[in-house]
Amino acid sequence: MKYLRSTLTTIMRREHVLGSHLLPIKAALITFPLIALLLTIPSLIYNYWRYAYVNVFRMILMYSFVLFMLTAYYLVILPLPETRDTCSQQLPGTKYYTLLLFTFVFDFMKETQVVWEDPSTYSKVLHERAFQQVVFNFILLLPLGVYIRYYFRRKWLVALGAGFLVSLFFEVTQLTGLYGIYNCPYRIFDVNDLLLNTSGVLAGYWIAPVLLFLFPRKEALDQHIDWGIKPVGYIHRMLAFLIDGWLIMWIVAGISIPNQFKLGKMAMLLEYPLTMFVVILGYSIALPYITNGCTFGLWLLRLRIAGNQPRLRFKEIIIRNGSLFYGYGGLSYLILSVVITEMDQNRYVAYTLFICFTIMQLVFVSHFVVVVFQRKRRFFYERLSETAVVRNLGIDT
Repeated sequence: MKYLRSTLTTIMRREHVLGSHLLPIKAALITFPLIALLLTIPSLIYNYWRYAYVNVFRMILMYSFVLFMLTAYYLVILPLPETRDTCSQQLPGTKYYTLLLFTFVFDFMKETQVVWEDPSTYSKVLHERAFQQVVFNFILLLPLGVYIRYYFRRKWLVALGAGFLVSLFFEVTQLTGLYGIYNCPYRIFDVNDLLLNTSGVLAGYWIAPVLLFLFPRKEALDQHIDWGIKPVGYIHRMLAFLIDGWLIMWIVAGISIPNQFKLGKMAMLLEYPLTMFVVILGYSIALPYITNGCTFGLWLLRLRIAGNQPRLRFKEIIIRNGSLFYGYGGLSYLILSVVITEMDQNRYVAYTLFICFTIMQLVFVSHFVVVVFQRKRRFFYERLSETAVVRNLGIDT
């Protein structure tokens, strides 16, 4: 009976330890998609600017690094106390820090049940708290050393400094009670954790070649790319278009309504068609002509508009962006304005024009979908102007 009670107690303790480690992992998996979504556009912009294309393996590496750091952080701070008044749960005079190095060695020697003269007892060390704590702190940031050597391609001194700073951040987070959220620390600041975490990072750095021998060398990811046949992706082009569209809106807003403009009042920009006309003329026609096919969005993502000659002609950019912004965009705006105006005066005319507006948008969307799914086709404004968006590989990286 005594043996059964002891066995059940051991199982319950193991389940508690396992649950305490599963909680941070579950929390990381739940919050990771949101953080990954927020990082998607900045990471796409960086990859297009740095490499002129997106390598899927490189993106997987980046997301795996984010997931690892998120998991490591949650392992340090979770589970959280049930109350913010953590001082009430602690004895007076509680010590919140340990500044003596190698206390984990003394703890292990004091608590261990291993009989050094009896090899059969050596396996017990795997189940002892002091040993498990040392192993946990050592491997917690070990993958960081691997990432620093393989993904970031930095020297071991960088791994040493990064490991120490990340570990120090974790310890300060604990010492400050999650930066004041809790009135007392619920975990202690321990210099031994700094030592073990940093040692783990260095170990990860040195064993990285052994762990990653099956992976391609990062510096070889961009070799053997034939830029002559590699097409410019539509996500690449759309991102540049969105950046330029955002800039145009803010320029128009800054000119038209500088004192009262707010992000939620973007619809007010439709009340300034003349300003919009002039800004588009300068930004989408004059600027690409002067820069030989670049707007800010195109330049940032290493793209440009190319015509039939090395130098983009004014006629080409007028036909291209004029047909898109003043043809399709201007006509859509004109019809919609008349619909709004006639709604209170002649609803028959307003409904008729609204149907025309809807048909026009459906035709444009259908045209867009067909071009995207049949990559050899070109958008109407590209066919009219005989231009195309190409990579601007002259930018130094």
